[in-house]
Amino acid sequence: MDVRPAVDVHSAALTITCHSDSGMQNATRARIGAAIDELGYRPNLTARAMRTHRAGL
Repeated sequence: MDVRPAVDVHSAALTITCHSDSGMQNATRARIGAAIDELGYRPNLTARAMRTHRAGL
C-alpha cells in the first residue's frame, strides 16, 4: 500500500510526518494523517529492517 500517491507529496514529506513532530506544515501533516487512516497504513517492519540493515534481534 502506497500512501504517497494518495496525498501527492514527496516521500521525504511522508517520512518526516511519520517519524517527527516538526518540520511540516499542519495542513500537509493533516492531509497525510487522513490518508494514512483512510488507507489503513501500517509500517512493514520487515521492509524497514531490510532498508536499515537491522534485524532487530
